[in-house]
Amino acid sequence: MKIVYQVRVLVPGHLHDDWLQWMTTKHITEVVKLGGFESAEMLEELSIAEPHTSGSSTYVIRYTCANMDVLREYQNTHASGLQAEHTDRYGTEVVATRIVFALLKQFD
Repeated sequence: MKIVYQVRVLVPGHLHDDWLQWMTTKHITEVVKLGGFESAEMLEELSIAEPHTSGSSTYVIRYTCANMDVLREYQNTHASGLQAEHTDRYGTEVVATRIVFALLKQFD
């Protein structure tokens, strides 16, 4: 069963441009390469009801892998170092939460 590892990130406005550039040119590619993930996608959260005025942006990065063994290997081998690199660069101002899903069915 495929696994989706989701990281939801709240990025303050003053770090946005640097963070987005770093994530899209370095970090996500490195996670996919080192972690054994098959793919990744990045989404920006939008509000239908209200225009975005908070000065911060919320992103979701979804990494897909073959099974829990692959995810556990990533977590045991690479996750702490990659997360530490992110924290060293952005401190605690960029807040990330992580959740794991089993992919039951994909619709095209």
